[in-house]
Amino acid sequence: LERLVSSESKSYIALDDFVEITKKYAKGVIPANLFLQDDDDDELAGKSPEDLPLRLKVVKYPLHAVIEIKEYLIDMASRAGVHWLSTIVPTHHINALIFFFIISNLTIDFFALFIPLVVFYLSFISMVICTLKVFQDSRAWESFRTLTGLLLRFEPNLDVEQAEVNFGWNHLEPYLHFLLSVAFVIFSFPLASKDYIPCSELAVVSVFFTATSYMSLSTSAEPYTRRALVTEVAAGLLSLLPTLPFNLHPLKLLGQTFLTVPLGPLIVLNVSLPCLLYVYLLYLFFRMAQLRNFKGTYCYLVPYLVCFMWCELSVVILLESTSLGLIRASIGYCLFLFALPILVAGLVLVGVVQFARWFLALELTKIAVALLVCSVPLLVRWWTKANFSVLGMVKSLTRSSIVKLILVWLTAIVLFCWFYVYRSEGMKVYNSTLTWPQYSFLCGPRAWKETNMARTQILCSHLEGHRVTWTGRFKYVRVTEIDNSAEAAINMLPFFVGDWLRCLYGDAYPA
Repeated sequence: LERLVSSESKSYIALDDFVEITKKYAKGVIPANLFLQDDDDDELAGKSPEDLPLRLKVVKYPLHAVIEIKEYLIDMASRAGVHWLSTIVPTHHINALIFFFIISNLTIDFFALFIPLVVFYLSFISMVICTLKVFQDSRAWESFRTLTGLLLRFEPNLDVEQAEVNFGWNHLEPYLHFLLSVAFVIFSFPLASKDYIPCSELAVVSVFFTATSYMSLSTSAEPYTRRALVTEVAAGLLSLLPTLPFNLHPLKLLGQTFLTVPLGPLIVLNVSLPCLLYVYLLYLFFRMAQLRNFKGTYCYLVPYLVCFMWCELSVVILLESTSLGLIRASIGYCLFLFALPILVAGLVLVGVVQFARWFLALELTKIAVALLVCSVPLLVRWWTKANFSVLGMVKSLTRSSIVKLILVWLTAIVLFCWFYVYRSEGMKVYNSTLTWPQYSFLCGPRAWKETNMARTQILCSHLEGHRVTWTGRFKYVRVTEIDNSAEAAINMLPFFVGDWLRCLYGDAYPA
């Protein structure tokens, strides 16, 4: 201990420094100027076990060397296992089958059904994440106001309004992402099939976020935000009156259209009482933006647009919902919140029972062996390299990077669909098929003889992309190569294991 302390350059060693020196020495980190070995070890002084050669590491730190060798062997075994799996599983064939399956289903009807649903769900999730980010920023607003109130005691000349403007300008990113997500929702929801959208559940979620986003707004523009919310809710309720199942004809007249004014080939203005309320709502928006020399645009108006968009979305989705669905969604969410542990336990139990029934209905031994063989190298690989945290994943949802990723994917999907439709329309590709006699009569050898090959190709160029269906019989087949990687891997195993696996996965193996 005296030599450890004397090796330090300081004249005074505190208790924490002494504890730290002792910890380093216990871990094998030797001070550079401490000579505990003979003169042959002078060049190794101050080096950690990781910096030593393997021969000296085994001699000086055997336990550390054993642990490192164990990790190296596990890593090599996992790499070999993953490589072995990649050779057994016919990945190229599977990828080709998946590719052909996807290509065969890439039709106009598929895009019309699938793409709007994907865009709507992704944009709705992006709206939820951005709203959670806005709630997180509202807490930052409270801390900021508390801090400015404290600073005013020491600096009375502090410009609080300018500070709030700067703070609001620096926290506009989640609002812009939210408005961009709303744009995708507006364009995708009318095109999406409502049979695949739980409208009642999403309506309840929209109403919840409408209330919570209003509660998180600043109190500086409270008179305008309160009147705007009341006006918006009134307009939404009046729009819902004609869809009510009750026989309330006088009330339903309040939501009906009085006059229809066409503003173009695609735009029609429906003059009604909700329309007048929306005009008044636009006036309130202008008044909110006019505050603080139009700095209220991003201080008050943009934050309120979160509440406005959720309210409008809830009205639109409520028009597609049913009374029974709303009751089911409300009760379901209440049970989800107040009986969450029981619900989770029940879902896990039901999942285990269903999985057990499905597992027993199949060939148990074959599945168990396949899972065991395939999971060992993957689990070892994951054990050595994994760094996964559920809490970290939940926290990452409030980060803007997730929202940016969703928005990038939405933009890519929309651009892909646009290019696909544009190319399809340019080629005049329709979701139809030709029979072989039709194709042969129009573009086949018979047409070549009647006119000529060049003229036939010119006339049939617009048929590029059509499907031609035919039925026939193969007269001759020649097998050139057989690739059975699983058989090659089984041949490397001992005879009794290989015979058992052949019998298990293949035909009866002769004794």
